[in-house]
Amino acid sequence: MIVPPLYLFLERLLRWVNNGATSLIQGLSLGLLSNIQLERLTEYRYSTSFSSLAEESYLNSGFFMWEREAIQNYFPPGGRDLVAAAGAGREMIALARAGFVVNGFDCCAPLVEGGRNELRKQGIDAKLEYVPPSTVPEFDGHYDAVLVGFQAICISLGETAEFVFSET
Repeated sequence: MIVPPLYLFLERLLRWVNNGATSLIQGLSLGLLSNIQLERLTEYRYSTSFSSLAEESYLNSGFFMWEREAIQNYFPPGGRDLVAAAGAGREMIALARAGFVVNGFDCCAPLVEGGRNELRKQGIDAKLEYVPPSTVPEFDGHYDAVLVGFQAICISLGETAEFVFSET
């Protein structure tokens, strides 16, 4: 019967065309749009396409396995931690439950608002701040560890984008 092989071929072909078109659009966007336009696009996509990141089940899902291992190995127990690109605060909730003092920030206002509501609902004393893209808020004091969201690293824009950490 020829139908299953034809179906599988067409499915692979469509996936290849879709991935190629997506790569082309993203590449053109990176080359043609300004940093400000890319930031607005990022804000729009997160506020319209990633609302599941503010759902209670996701926020209470705890650490991913790799996060748990990194935190156990590198974060001082009970330390004061900062979460950059915190979204709606899944990592913040998990850190607070694990006994850490935590603050965070993100550039997607709907996710930040959802996260603030969930932190309040759970009685977690943590500050989740909205900041414009490509900025970091001023926080008092020092942090023992910083958890940087993967997307923040992937979408850091411009020639001057850099991360500076100091060890004291």
